[in-house]
Amino acid sequence: MANGQKKTECIKVCPPFENNSNGNVTGDSLFEGATRNLTCDTGYSPRDDNIIVSQCQNGHWTNITECVKVCPPFENNSKGNVTGDSLFEGATRNLTCDSGYSPRDDKILVSRCQNGHWTNITECVQVKDCTELLNRDSTKLSGVYTIITPVTHTKVQVFCDMEKDGGGWTVFQKRFNGSEDFYRNFSDYEKGFGTVYAEHWLGLKNIYEMTSHGSNQLRVDIVRSNGSSGYNVYEGFSLQPGTNYTLNVGSRIRSDGLFQTTDSFSDGNPNGIPVGNAFSTYDHDVDRGSGTNCAAEFKGGWWYNNCYGYINLNGLYRPGQSGFEFMTYDSRYGLAASTMMFKSVS
Repeated sequence: MANGQKKTECIKVCPPFENNSNGNVTGDSLFEGATRNLTCDTGYSPRDDNIIVSQCQNGHWTNITECVKVCPPFENNSKGNVTGDSLFEGATRNLTCDSGYSPRDDKILVSRCQNGHWTNITECVQVKDCTELLNRDSTKLSGVYTIITPVTHTKVQVFCDMEKDGGGWTVFQKRFNGSEDFYRNFSDYEKGFGTVYAEHWLGLKNIYEMTSHGSNQLRVDIVRSNGSSGYNVYEGFSLQPGTNYTLNVGSRIRSDGLFQTTDSFSDGNPNGIPVGNAFSTYDHDVDRGSGTNCAAEFKGGWWYNNCYGYINLNGLYRPGQSGFEFMTYDSRYGLAASTMMFKSVS
């Protein structure tokens, strides 16, 4: 080689670098140590922004990330929080509601990034009774659900009857086998007892809160010891504020299968009907009976008047037996089952 001429060397080179799908890889050398830089197309981003540069090492390119479609940042849901650590295609967001709120539809708690957009995610709402649950999802079946009371925002489990008489009924009293003792003190009746999966009383404070807004209907279903049944539906059901939980109830609007129809929650002997009376128990005697503790005498907790006509639905469980202390509604004979429930109509 002539004097003054430079002598080149043989070095390892990397193969040509194909452009990344949905992006472009740029660089002007294939030699050892050369680099390639990734630029993504509009609407795409690097899956891993820590490896957007590839280097030629020993004849091979080091790994480089790919360009993927991304979704926009997901704003937190009102009254809740949406969490997740990725915006890439296939990423998910999960909804958690604030205290006092529940998902409007618990079937869509997760949102997914698909083709640059988030799939729908439900919102957090206050659901105060079974009527609202059914209005939000007409496919809901009868069963136990969690609602939020509208005053103290307390989570309460309730049994919802979604089928009878149009559905949307919130059950607050259920008796059918005598497994639960209903001769209880006032504290028990105020806070509730039993289990919503079986015999129970929902609690006066919960009933008050859940009926404190709008207009509600009351439905009473009974089953006798011979299997026959009947029911009444009343309008204008609620409890008055205060520690006595005085009963408000209007006229009967539907009725069937009852032995006698002269006495009811709002009709009949003015000294016996429950409407307008405070709730009495043996240790909270606020009935209208002069010198008589109606709850102690007739073995229940109830809106006793002076004391009652036929209705003593929280009396002793004695199906088919005749007696004033027993669970009765339209006769003096103890019932085999009773259900009291309400639904919002406004």
